[in-house]
Amino acid sequence: MLGFPKRPTRQGCDQLLIEASRRLTSRLRKSDLAARLGGDEFAVVLMEGSTGPDNVAKKLQTLMNQPYSLGGIELLAGASIGIATFPKDGGELASLLAAADEAMYKAKARRKTAAKKT
Repeated sequence: MLGFPKRPTRQGCDQLLIEASRRLTSRLRKSDLAARLGGDEFAVVLMEGSTGPDNVAKKLQTLMNQPYSLGGIELLAGASIGIATFPKDGGELASLLAAADEAMYKAKARRKTAAKKT
């Protein structure tokens, strides 16, 4: 989902991922967890007391969809973000990441469906 004008370099991809990670973690509380599962896939685990996974997901998606400026080039990228909430979605890290991974795949499917409609 990277919007590079030409084939990206490894360094360019790495810089994009670093910036995307900074954006993602800048909007989470210190008690929350963010993890990159691979590619453009991110999982977020929210601790109790959050404003709700749907609200957080919308805010994060908006933030992640903003253009990135790296090395004088403006890039567009998207991220598929799955969110799980502790302890509702699991009591151990493995179960929470599995729930976030499942939510991420549902989000990715919704994005693909929406893209086909446009």
